[in-house]
Amino acid sequence: MRLALFFLVKMIFFLSCQSGPIRESEKIREAGVKAREGRENAKKALLKNLDPAYKLPDAQLSQTLEELKPFSAQPEVQNSAKAYLYHENPDVRVRALELWLSSGNTEPKLADILITNGQKYRELTPYEYKLCAEGDDERLLELLGNHLGRKPENDPIILESIGQILKKNLTKSREAESPPQNTPTPQDKGQEKGTKQELDPIKEFLPSLEKGGEEKDLAKRAEMLLLNYAATAPNNELRDEALSSYEKAHAPGGYSHLLQLLENYQESLALRLAILNYLAPREKNREKPQLKEVLLKIRKKAKAEPPFLSRLEEILREFYPEEALAEKPKREKPKVSFNKRLAYRGKLTLSEIRKLKKLNERQKLAFILKKYFGDPNLLLKMEEHSRALLQGFKDPAARILFAAFSEINPGLNFFELRNKAKENFLSSRFFAHVMRRIITESYPPSWQILATRNVWGVDDTTAQILVQLYLAEKKLL
Repeated sequence: MRLALFFLVKMIFFLSCQSGPIRESEKIREAGVKAREGRENAKKALLKNLDPAYKLPDAQLSQTLEELKPFSAQPEVQNSAKAYLYHENPDVRVRALELWLSSGNTEPKLADILITNGQKYRELTPYEYKLCAEGDDERLLELLGNHLGRKPENDPIILESIGQILKKNLTKSREAESPPQNTPTPQDKGQEKGTKQELDPIKEFLPSLEKGGEEKDLAKRAEMLLLNYAATAPNNELRDEALSSYEKAHAPGGYSHLLQLLENYQESLALRLAILNYLAPREKNREKPQLKEVLLKIRKKAKAEPPFLSRLEEILREFYPEEALAEKPKREKPKVSFNKRLAYRGKLTLSEIRKLKKLNERQKLAFILKKYFGDPNLLLKMEEHSRALLQGFKDPAARILFAAFSEINPGLNFFELRNKAKENFLSSRFFAHVMRRIITESYPPSWQILATRNVWGVDDTTAQILVQLYLAEKKLL
């Protein structure tokens, strides 16, 4: 009798597993316990929950994936989890990713999964942003850059991941450049001859076509993302997060890198002010503080912009009162030329500004774009995209272009303007007219970046830098 009852209970449990999915959270947990005890029917019942035909609620899907994690190496579990790698619910997606990665699968590639989800959804989870730092695909850095600023709460983890990518690629480039053992380095040769050779730590990581050039290029793009974000961060906490990620990536020389950027007058005023405000409160915790000497050096030269010098004096009064009370060197106030005031705003040097006067409007824009982006073909890419927009009038971005085109070419009708757009029309003047219509106080910064991206056919990161370029160089354009 007992034996018959036992088989009856077992049959009922088997039929319940076959009849449909387990929908109650408590029963899912019990099935997970029984599956870990070796009950095959319980595991099959959990796998049935992952059948898309049953359309189980997201909470139950997430719990089922968690219960199946101990069986991640089994092919049937992997196939069931694969269907949820691109799920719209973040929690379900993360559980499926954790199960998928714990099984050691390589297809589809992690980078492809993250990029697909990054394009499909406006934001990802912190877990997915962290995974972006583990891949070697350069598209992951572009993904992080595009998501930066979309939601301020996610920015700290995105900045941390960009810093890890920067650190990883700097390490790879150093290893690629390191000479084989027992091979004398240029420093050794210099010491043998009794000469002293110093390497510029900034130039050491500039992109090149030599060994390790790809890692350097990716590192430079990651640096640009962190520094541009620090210069335009919406609050002090995010500014400090960006500069902290930059400093950690360059460790142990990150502090020295920041001091060099602080002294470099070719860097933007916003960036140098951000670095100054980041370094000053942390100086007392440094083993070998050098900020005071750098600030006094800058103060003595008095080449910096008035806003920077004003903040410098505030820092000295707050952190180094004895130096602030010291008598300032007497000097006549230098006359600041128009070209020099322009050089304060952007990245162009005085000699480059003088060179621009000898160029036509198209060459001038190409020169400035190359200075900011290093891509000599960016102007052609932007022109090709805007030309395609000008051949129609359906896209809202095309209306901005037509308005600027009409302003430059008064008296031409729609069809004449469209024919003129088939020529090489993109110049510094046209670029300035378009950007002036986009960057106004009536539109928020997020809209300005979106409009810039759509008008010129670039990604979010490039659009953000184009906005900064216009604000810094509009006098030259």
